[in-house]
Amino acid sequence: MILEQNFTLAKIGDAVGKNPVTLRTHINRGYVTGEGPRHVNGEKPAGRHSRFSFFTLMEFRLAYELYDKMGLQLDTSFQYARHFSHVSGGGAVFGMPTRHPSLPFHYRYGDTLLGIAGERSAEIATDTDRGKNLYSEMTYRLRSDDFILVNVSKVFERLCSAMSLHPLAVLDEAYPDEDQD
Repeated sequence: MILEQNFTLAKIGDAVGKNPVTLRTHINRGYVTGEGPRHVNGEKPAGRHSRFSFFTLMEFRLAYELYDKMGLQLDTSFQYARHFSHVSGGGAVFGMPTRHPSLPFHYRYGDTLLGIAGERSAEIATDTDRGKNLYSEMTYRLRSDDFILVNVSKVFERLCSAMSLHPLAVLDEAYPDEDQD
């Protein structure tokens, strides 16, 4: 399963379209949650490449899309990406299906939108029957000074494409109970 795999900075760089040196710079500045394996003193083991989880891979991808396409500050972009990538969402308490960290909701619920307002962000699943036509290609099109709406399903699809993965197959594997009707 993709969520259990680890990736080198070179692989992440290929998937997000950035030089691994740039990625390392952003890690060293404290923007990124995952730092890979470290010694107790914080030093990286000599001669070993750091490996990062899929959660960190999605954090990089979403942060750079927010930065490059929305014009947010880099540290702010990573703040929103960190929350989406490392914290689950939805669930019965909120009257929504469960969303795994770093993944959109299962595609049967439509596209997953990330709404950002000030210090807060929330994910919603669009209605498959009504919302699919409205939101399917509306990635990064709605923005004001107070509110940003991002179609993270499209961000996830671009990441999967860069890794030669089929996004629906990844979601079916991650949400096995949702694949059945």
